[in-house]
Amino acid sequence: MYQYLGRHLTLAITSVCSSGFLLFGYDQGVMSGNYNNHLLGIITSSTFLDAMGDPDSTIVGTIVSIFHIGAFLGAIFTSIVGERLGRRRTLICGTAIDTVGAILQCTSYGQAQMFVGRIISGLAGIGMVTSAVPVYQSEVLKAGTRGWVGACLLSIVISGLVLAYWLDYGFSFANSSIQWRFPIAFQLVFALYAGIGALFLPDTPRWLYGHSQVDESMKVLSALRNLPANDPSVQLEYADTAAALELERKERSDWTGVFRDGGVKGNRRVLLAMGAQLMQQATGINVALFYAPTIFEKVIGMPHNLALLVAGALQTWWLISSFLTWYLIDRFGRRKLYMTMAVGMSLCMTGLSISVWKNTHASGIGATICLFMFEAFFVWGWHSGIWIYPPEILPFKLRAQGSALSTSMNWIGSFVIGEVSNPGFARLGYRFYIIFAAFNLSFIPIVYFFYPETAGKTLESVDLIFVDGRYKWSHLHKDARSVVRNADQHLGETSEKLRLKEELALESAAHVE
Repeated sequence: MYQYLGRHLTLAITSVCSSGFLLFGYDQGVMSGNYNNHLLGIITSSTFLDAMGDPDSTIVGTIVSIFHIGAFLGAIFTSIVGERLGRRRTLICGTAIDTVGAILQCTSYGQAQMFVGRIISGLAGIGMVTSAVPVYQSEVLKAGTRGWVGACLLSIVISGLVLAYWLDYGFSFANSSIQWRFPIAFQLVFALYAGIGALFLPDTPRWLYGHSQVDESMKVLSALRNLPANDPSVQLEYADTAAALELERKERSDWTGVFRDGGVKGNRRVLLAMGAQLMQQATGINVALFYAPTIFEKVIGMPHNLALLVAGALQTWWLISSFLTWYLIDRFGRRKLYMTMAVGMSLCMTGLSISVWKNTHASGIGATICLFMFEAFFVWGWHSGIWIYPPEILPFKLRAQGSALSTSMNWIGSFVIGEVSNPGFARLGYRFYIIFAAFNLSFIPIVYFFYPETAGKTLESVDLIFVDGRYKWSHLHKDARSVVRNADQHLGETSEKLRLKEELALESAAHVE
């Protein structure tokens, strides 16, 4: 039996997943910076540049961005091997390899070693971790708590970013290579905790059942609910899972299934998951974060150190704002938050464009307000919700592959936005923000017509939205738009519907034979 039961087992898994997401956020933030404007980041320190052989801005930019390419490739790799490894072992492997990458980076004395370390951390470390954690977490939680716990996890991601920013800032006053070696090495704390902790935890009941470990699946589910295996609620939840997986077992479950319908609209759901992550990057969040110090110093006229402090306050405000998401995400659902916050972000990007165009002290204050509000709208709608959504919308047989592919879209989107931002601002100036204002507005009809609601629904019941013959590409029926309030009642209704679907599928198969 397991050392922890019920709530304690769920908290133990959540703690390990949290450390994985802390690693994700910290790794994204620790090597950030605006090299051309020499504003922040360990990549601008003289000790770092000396150790790297005094590289030009192109090489420094590549050192930063190669991590995102590595993470993209790592997510693609996970889409191929992740289902075979399982959620837990994927997380363990990812953190172990990231540990190697971090050691190579913090002990680096040249560009080659730094490049290798960054690629390893991105490729097999963060790419695998960010693909495994959302699936691992979503498959052990009850339907009514997925959104809340997911929002907590994304607050932890932001905590990693904020910690990296302030640690970089604090060590920027040092005069030796500890200025950059210690911040890079600090990520080992999160990687080791997540990797070692996962060794003592079980995989998810859904993965175990899907890989013919039926008895172990029931044991884990019983332990997670802290109820005996013969308890009616455990039996009902187990039957719900079993019925959905038996329906999907009739189709091939390798990664090529992402290109096929498979009777559950699998290819369509993978496209929706990938699109959600790509839209998140197209909101312009990285543009807003990356150029905030430039606006504070160049437009508003703040002294250099004050600009860095206000940029840090912006990061901290992002974290504080994320706490409200814990309440909003399950109460209002994913769809409403996506659409309403897209309106808010579009208005902020428009206001930011106008403020930068005016280029006065007063308009600089307006730009600052727009940046703070943009981050709040983003975190309330498009941060937590987007990382939770792909594992919720995907069928079990494609959950690992589809989540990994959707994660790869986030990484490649981040890389593309980063690459086009400098030339975009150089050529378009303040007009560059208008592009993101337009993107955000375009997301409203896309979400309304194509993205069904998942809040409060069991993962298996989401299958019914797509399997039901009433639904084509658009999901405007009440069942697809509504937020479930009574999860227990919904579980019973879903189990009955799934059993009926299974009976129909068996009858159809018998008829064909």
